Amino acid sequence: MKTSKDISNVAIIGASGALGSAFVNQLAAYKHVNKVYAFCRSECAFLSDKVLTGYIDTEDEQSILEAVRSIANDAPLDLIIDATGMLHDDELRPEKSLRDLAADKYIGVFM
Repeated sequence: MKTSKDISNVAIIGASGALGSAFVNQLAAYKHVNKVYAFCRSECAFLSDKVLTGYIDTEDEQSILEAVRSIANDAPLDLIIDATGMLHDDELRPEKSLRDLAADKYIGVFM
């Protein structure tokens, strides 16, 4: 099992969101981390020189391939964080009570 000192190259998918950007900033500040690859669907920018940004759309296979190819020649990744999320779409709405939770609503999110 890797310890925090063994983590030097990190990829964060969904880096423009609140959680994703917090992961990017925290990991970039960590002295043992060499590179943080911050992948976003929209334009994103970070202050640290350790952060390299790139585009990704997790619903587009070609976009995923291009993101992987963009970092393939660098050192292997020690950690990948998926900070993508979905609040709602045409059918899924935010839950207002426990009665709103149903497995069939979330199948598309996890498949």
